[in-house]
Amino acid sequence: MRDKLNWGYEIHDFSSIQNTLSKYFPIENPELYTKENIGDFEGIKEMEGILHYNYGTNKRYKEHWGKFKKFLKQELKKPIHESMIAWYPCYSGFIILKKKKFKNLIYTKELHFFISLLGPYYTIFGIDKSEVELEEVFLDLDGTDKIRNTTYPANQVLTVSPHQEYKEPFLLLQTKILEYFPSLKHVPYDINNKRAEGISLVYLDSEGKIKDSVFSALFRPDDSFNTATRGDKYFGFDEWLIIKKLDKDRIQEIHKDLLKNSLKNESKLTIHKVWKLKAANQLPLKISGFFGMDLFKVLDLNDNTVATIVYKEDEEPVKSNYSIVNEEIIIESFQDRLKLRIVEFDVSQLKLILHIDLKIDEEQTIKGDILELIFEVYK
Repeated sequence: MRDKLNWGYEIHDFSSIQNTLSKYFPIENPELYTKENIGDFEGIKEMEGILHYNYGTNKRYKEHWGKFKKFLKQELKKPIHESMIAWYPCYSGFIILKKKKFKNLIYTKELHFFISLLGPYYTIFGIDKSEVELEEVFLDLDGTDKIRNTTYPANQVLTVSPHQEYKEPFLLLQTKILEYFPSLKHVPYDINNKRAEGISLVYLDSEGKIKDSVFSALFRPDDSFNTATRGDKYFGFDEWLIIKKLDKDRIQEIHKDLLKNSLKNESKLTIHKVWKLKAANQLPLKISGFFGMDLFKVLDLNDNTVATIVYKEDEEPVKSNYSIVNEEIIIESFQDRLKLRIVEFDVSQLKLILHIDLKIDEEQTIKGDILELIFEVYK
């Protein structure tokens, strides 16, 4: 079963992540475990073996991760600050992009990376953080008042994609990680934020956003994740697309099926036909440069409840449930982020407006009509 956790993605395959969670955490039967007996779960024993292999001896650590750290330092021309925490299954670190001190306040921009030991996964995000140093009065052992400086740190915001001032260093770090570990795949923020009950049975100290999260499972519970975000939460999704290039016979077979469906309602005045994209005209709404999507070339609405969507001729069509509500075509695989408003149609042509409603971060949302799509009957 490709989507056993019911994340609902139709054209992306995150089953390898879900399988990793199932292997190392009791997400399939969390009711059987408590903090007293969680040590009996087989996945924990395997995880302990992986941790021991990677960090159990100084020689093995230097051979694997020490060389990687040296490689990054040479390529990025910056010191690499390791940030691993004992008994969590990842290698992690960060580089400091900027650091300023204003009297008792320190402001820092850091770029963090995490590489999982449980599977071929990594993730990157930037953190803007601050630290304020305050004088605190405390009672000394001799009964007198003493003054000491105490530091209070706070994370201000995560940048979860190559966004604005983080763009160049983010992409450079990503390139170098993949140069050293070419089999790794980037886990997008949106997937890191998914939850599966049972993860926190293993990590009892996780709370807030990270409790039972994919991020805490693949990498570690990290307080920085309990922070507002900016950038594209879906950055990296393209790596997880289900893409299978088709041979000529399969392409011809799909064409025959679409043509057969198209002929069923050829002379009827109905939207339930097979429509081929003829033109796409951009509307005035301005959107950030990092947003993009592949336009579908064919939209088969012959079935009243299941749409067949062709994005590229040499890729397998995608099927998704859909409905028509208030003159809008709502396709479930678009995750409520995209809707198609019906403008007009006749027996041979269909005009739609592509409407987007995409939350980028806590403060920024892209919402509005972005494209006029003109379709003709598939022939």
